[in-house]
Amino acid sequence: MNPGKYVIFALGPEQFGLPIDNVEQILKSSKITKIPKSSKDILGLFSLRGSTMPIVDTSNILGVPSEEKGYFLVVSIDGLRAALLVDQVHKIVDLTADQIRPTEDLAGAKLSSHCAETETGLVVLLTPEACLPAKALKKLGESKPNKELVAA
Repeated sequence: MNPGKYVIFALGPEQFGLPIDNVEQILKSSKITKIPKSSKDILGLFSLRGSTMPIVDTSNILGVPSEEKGYFLVVSIDGLRAALLVDQVHKIVDLTADQIRPTEDLAGAKLSSHCAETETGLVVLLTPEACLPAKALKKLGESKPNKELVAA
């Protein structure tokens, strides 16, 4: 992970960070329209300025219990857009190289390879890809720019 600005968010008691370059917007959660027989990782859809946006169950993907589910983080990865449902968004921080540490040797984590020490505690740094369902990642290579994640 590179030094720079990260959006710090919470799922339950845990803190996570995403590079701000991949976060398009931070929104209060709104009405979710369920999709019949969709993947358990996709909670449904919501409307964003005339565009339909899929909502990813971030707590299910990361295996962390959720408490509030109060915000959407709209992320974009190579033109693929989705909203990650999170409990809280704490702030945007500028992390230095001294704050970021590798974790693969410490925890053997598959979703994250770095963490950061901040004033509010330890933050697990994620790539947006780590927050998307596996089927969506497979489709990412097949996606055209500005395509939204489809329920797989």
